[in-house]
Amino acid sequence: MMTNWISAPELDKFTDYWYSVGNNNTRDWYCIIDLHGGPTSAITQIDHASTSYAHRNALWKFELYDRVGNNVTYPVGGQSFLNGWVDTVKSTYPGTLGMYINYADTDLSKTDAHTEYWLDNYSKLSAIKTKYDPYEVFMNPQSVNSYRDV
Repeated sequence: MMTNWISAPELDKFTDYWYSVGNNNTRDWYCIIDLHGGPTSAITQIDHASTSYAHRNALWKFELYDRVGNNVTYPVGGQSFLNGWVDTVKSTYPGTLGMYINYADTDLSKTDAHTEYWLDNYSKLSAIKTKYDPYEVFMNPQSVNSYRDV
C-alpha cells in the first residue's frame, strides 16, 4: 500500500495490529516501510501520466509479506492476516491508498487492481497494450487488459 501521508491515529492502528495480531502469527511474516519521497521529492518532478507508474507523490510504501516454510501448505484464509493489516489503515485513510504492481495482491479483483495499480493512467495503458499486444501474449489476471473483461 502506498500513502501520501499517514496520520498519527492511522499509524497507531497500524502498530496496534502489528503488536496484537502480528505477534501472535507463527508464520514467517515481515513488513518493510520505505520512505518513498513524497510530494516534494525528485520522483514527483516527472508527471505521473508520463509513465505507467502513477504513484509518484507517495510518501510511504508499505510492503507486507506472510509466508510459510518449504513444503508447507499456505493456510486457507492466510491472506486475511495481511488484508486485516491493510484494512486498519484503509478504514480511516481519506482517498485511495494505491498499490505497486511489483507487489501484487492476488485478492484484488481485476477492476480494483487496475484502479489501485495505475489510477487514472489505466485507459492510456489499455490503448497502448491493445496496439502493441493485440493477441494478449503478455497477460496475467490483473494486468492491463486482463482478458479484456474490464
